Amino acid sequence: MEESGEYRVTRSKGRGPGRKIRKVIFRHLDEAPARRFYERTPPADGYIIALWRPDGTLIVSTNGLAQPAS
Repeated sequence: MEESGEYRVTRSKGRGPGRKIRKVIFRHLDEAPARRFYERTPPADGYIIALWRPDGTLIVSTNGLAQPAS
């Protein structure tokens, strides 16, 4: 992901967070609010949710598989 001055949470459809087609669904200057948003975003089948640093490096991402109901 390209550099910016913000932490970003993205959603992309595909096989991994490195896919080029992604939509920024949250952005913030601080990591804590961005991480909270990432953690509260429910997984959806076929979609990768990822948290990125301002320098464009990946912090964490989902695997694109929805969790089974418990």
